[in-house]
Amino acid sequence: MARNWSPEARAAHAARMRALNADPAFAAARAEATRTPEARARRAACMRQSWETGALARPDVPAGYEDAYATARRKLGAAEALDLVREVARRRDAVCTAAHQPERSRGKR
Repeated sequence: MARNWSPEARAAHAARMRALNADPAFAAARAEATRTPEARARRAACMRQSWETGALARPDVPAGYEDAYATARRKLGAAEALDLVREVARRRDAVCTAAHQPERSRGKR
């Protein structure tokens, strides 16, 4: 739901969604649409296309961490997810950098 909706628009949308969710035919159609492998593949292709076209991409999410950000965003919220993904990327980068330094990998003699 858009953040800039008025309270009246939010209430109207919530009422429409409650009415739809109460309709057994709608619930059955929604369950069937998400149950089939074709529907899951269609949804995955749509999400993949959205990421590729940049519709869901955020320029401040480190490259290669888009899926991790999306998962964390669902559980934590956008700001916390972005902080978490940036910290993981920073730590991984530090570990990879340290691993590729020959004087550190061999030990000091």
